[in-house]
Amino acid sequence: MQTTMEGTVNKTLENLPKPDPREDFVTKGIEQYTASIPSTMYLGVAVGAMGLALALQIAGRGKWGNFVAQWVPTWLIIGLYNKMVKVQGHDQTDRGKAGQTNW
Repeated sequence: MQTTMEGTVNKTLENLPKPDPREDFVTKGIEQYTASIPSTMYLGVAVGAMGLALALQIAGRGKWGNFVAQWVPTWLIIGLYNKMVKVQGHDQTDRGKAGQTNW
């Protein structure tokens, strides 16, 4: 039974499409734009959103405070993406022709 299952899994894995390492023009454009922004800027915006949310909560504008507080994880994730792109060098390497779609 085990060998049959392993064979099925192996056949399934062989039939999966191979990943394409090239980036499309949309991803390249986003990475070029975000590469020019320092990673600390995203952290600063997230901390600013925390402060603004706290100020709104203290001022009695709870719903607005909650709304602004939901921006914090978004900015932190965008900053993390920006940092990963810079560390791995994706913003410096060309992985395909500009304008080419990889669908």
